[in-house]
Amino acid sequence: MRFSYRRITLIAIPAFLLLGAGCSSSQNITANGVENANKVENANDGSKDNAVNTKDDSGSSVGGGEDRPASAPDDLPSLPGAREFTWLGGAGSGMFAYELAGNDYKKMCASQIDLLLNAGWEKSNDYEVAVEKMMTESFIKPGFSLSLTCSDSTDDNSNDYKTGIVLTKTNK
Repeated sequence: MRFSYRRITLIAIPAFLLLGAGCSSSQNITANGVENANKVENANDGSKDNAVNTKDDSGSSVGGGEDRPASAPDDLPSLPGAREFTWLGGAGSGMFAYELAGNDYKKMCASQIDLLLNAGWEKSNDYEVAVEKMMTESFIKPGFSLSLTCSDSTDDNSNDYKTGIVLTKTNK
């Protein structure tokens, strides 16, 4: 079964809402994220690679498909073997998501954390959440905060094991 942008939206929206509590700029990013997620879903033409790249009037970009979108910020690294990319954002803030083959999301999340630390992010004590098949951690760097969500994204009736990684970057 092909990757679903709707699944990333279901993971990303709570992350946007969690970061947006009490912060008007994050609330704007949340609203833009929902709008851009709908653009990705509606703009997908069903082509083989599901690649979508659009830009709205505000300069926010929407990109996705098999290859990492060029508009995704460099300080949001992705692990080797990543596929099914999505980038929703602009001006350095937004949501970057991808999938990996395999269901050891904790191990893959630890590797993603190492990449973030090497990209200049610092672990924050703002929040850490661990529930069944999903974990979220927070990071900071000057002027920005970051939420990392890792989850087992395997379809219920499939042996195609997947781990989902979502990075949500916001201006402080």
